[in-house]
Amino acid sequence: MAAPLRPSFPTTMQTETDHWLSPEPQAGQETPGQGKQELLIFIQLSVHQSVGEGARTSWLCEQSGCFRSINRFIPGTNWMLEILSLIRCEGDPGWVRSVLNWDRAPWIDNQTGLEAALKYPSPRLLTSHLPLQLFPKSWQHSKAKVIYTLRCPKDVLVSLYHFSHFMHIFKVPSSMDSFLEDFLSGNVPFGSWFDHVTGWMGLKGNENFFFITYEELQQDPGGSVRRICRFLGKELCEEQVASVVENASFQSMKGNQMSNFSQIPDTYVNHEKGELLRKGKTRV
Repeated sequence: MAAPLRPSFPTTMQTETDHWLSPEPQAGQETPGQGKQELLIFIQLSVHQSVGEGARTSWLCEQSGCFRSINRFIPGTNWMLEILSLIRCEGDPGWVRSVLNWDRAPWIDNQTGLEAALKYPSPRLLTSHLPLQLFPKSWQHSKAKVIYTLRCPKDVLVSLYHFSHFMHIFKVPSSMDSFLEDFLSGNVPFGSWFDHVTGWMGLKGNENFFFITYEELQQDPGGSVRRICRFLGKELCEEQVASVVENASFQSMKGNQMSNFSQIPDTYVNHEKGELLRKGKTRV
């Protein structure tokens, strides 16, 4: 396994032959072994500069059956990533407590994450913010699975507004009113929320596409984890499900330096102006 990457910003892609990793590390590996089950690919919704990597990401999709989780914009992205990391390890929190989240599920939206994904053995977890129209079409004909996590636009607006204040790569909003106008017109990082949701929701009902809302995860975390496991063909006992729920809780993630993004270098984030995990609550 390649050495942990320094953040460039998450990027991930899936392949056709990727399968579930077993919870026990194999000799010489830092992450769970290469068991033959369903591969996880975590897809987050955001449009970044590296969308020109289509050919290589398409190759990734054709190589293995992965599992992807797609979340619109930032809100809910890290939560689903944590849930999937824990499901892959059958509730054992060792991996999420020892490996940075962007190393567990590299982001295929950018060069650094894509290169990491290409080096990781199958099965693997991958993350992306890409809208459907920019996503490699080959995944729909592979064994890869996609999980799409949707959060209400009001929560996304507020979260992205605060997020833009401390991420150096984003323009700082002059006011919430002006940011709202930009958000409604799609003139924000990652593009239009409405277009993004419309595109991906067109796949609802496909056997390799799973849809869930942020609100469902909050209202029934245990039931949501069981539904995700059924979709992935992963069997967890009640004790393991409870461990996933506990270790993927907001408080657990906020206190976990491998998951709260406190380790991102100052080159990318102004830690004095905010933190990525703020409240973890819905506003509607």
